[in-house]
Amino acid sequence: STGTLESYSEQNLVDCVTACYGCNGGLMDASYEYIVAKQGGKMNYESDYVYTALDGTCKFTQYTAVGSVSKYVNVAQGDEDDLASKCETYGPIAVAIDASNWSFQLYSGGIYDEKSCSSYSLDH
Repeated sequence: STGTLESYSEQNLVDCVTACYGCNGGLMDASYEYIVAKQGGKMNYESDYVYTALDGTCKFTQYTAVGSVSKYVNVAQGDEDDLASKCETYGPIAVAIDASNWSFQLYSGGIYDEKSCSSYSLDH
């Protein structure tokens, strides 16, 4: 609503959403459900709860938390029109990718087109 791209804390999710198994990864729906149920729809900024790439103790701080997540919706698989419509109606989009292929480790830009990329084994 402000027109400014905000950076929210990934480490908040790594440390606090136990259903996502810390640095071993998890799914976006579990994170959204946690944010709504346990953090009042709010998150800390990246600058307030920095990424360490390690599993840690939950340090979510309500008094510096911002945002207003109240729900999430899913997009019909492979339906770009549904994606566009839901982006317009609901706002930001979260996506996941299978990053297990060596080609992903070497990715440097452009469209990532890996034929063996899985639509189900999402890890990033």
